[in-house]
Amino acid sequence: MTVIAHFIDDSWKLQSRLLRFIYVSCPHTAEKLTNVLMDTLLDWNIDRKLSTLTIDNCLTNNCMIDLMVDKLPFDSLILGRSLFHMRCVAHILNLIVRSGLDVFGHGIEKVRNSCSFWTATPKRLDTFQKNAKFENVSCENNLVVDCKTRWNSTYLMLSMALKYKKVFYRLHQREPQYKSEPDEKEWALIALKKWDTSSFTEISKMSENIITKFDEYWKESHGVLAMATILDPRFKMKVLEYLFPIIYGVDNAKDEIQKKGCVIDGDDLHSDEDDEGIEGGYSNVNEELKEINEY
Repeated sequence: MTVIAHFIDDSWKLQSRLLRFIYVSCPHTAEKLTNVLMDTLLDWNIDRKLSTLTIDNCLTNNCMIDLMVDKLPFDSLILGRSLFHMRCVAHILNLIVRSGLDVFGHGIEKVRNSCSFWTATPKRLDTFQKNAKFENVSCENNLVVDCKTRWNSTYLMLSMALKYKKVFYRLHQREPQYKSEPDEKEWALIALKKWDTSSFTEISKMSENIITKFDEYWKESHGVLAMATILDPRFKMKVLEYLFPIIYGVDNAKDEIQKKGCVIDGDDLHSDEDDEGIEGGYSNVNEELKEINEY
């Protein structure tokens, strides 16, 4: 188990520190993981300074969160513990994309088998490169086989395979052992750029699934992001009141802010100078964001 702490120092700089790297013997039950994590927090005397806990999305970790909440002081957690459990965005993003790619998983599996077949031996790879020359396709970039649990590697595999589409077709005609070439519809699905406006029913359905899963994650995480923005003296309510109408629409923006407990008392959150900026619509918010990013 690896425990990493992220915090803001006195200069408003984000800091990260590795607190513990420890072997946890099997079975990795929720109780055992909870005990190891609590020991770490107590050793560093930060059990009352913990705002959120970010972990992968799995049943054991969900059970661990329940046990952790019972062990931590109630008054030390923000918003009644509602923001304590933060799911790892990288893991969630991978799950979202994987669920979307399942819609045309058969075509992806064909590409994966094709790449595996032609990179299995030096002789096959040489044959592939020779046929690429016949098709006037550059072989500067080699075929890659993805890791099924990493969506970005699948993207790299597909984008590379698309460059060799004509080569796969030529080899399918000449190599009887090669039987994994995607058909035209599967290539068309893989090559699409704008999924949400696609005329393919499969792609439209996939886009809807992705958006639904993303919204499910976003509704749990955007509260803590909003709170962090409010506590940033450079912005306070500016970013929320600028972005939330764009994300949720003008009619729902105020309700979304209040729903997450981000607005306790408007007078407490921004000064008179801020009110003037709010009334003006924050026409300069993009410039301010750009300055912060450059800083």
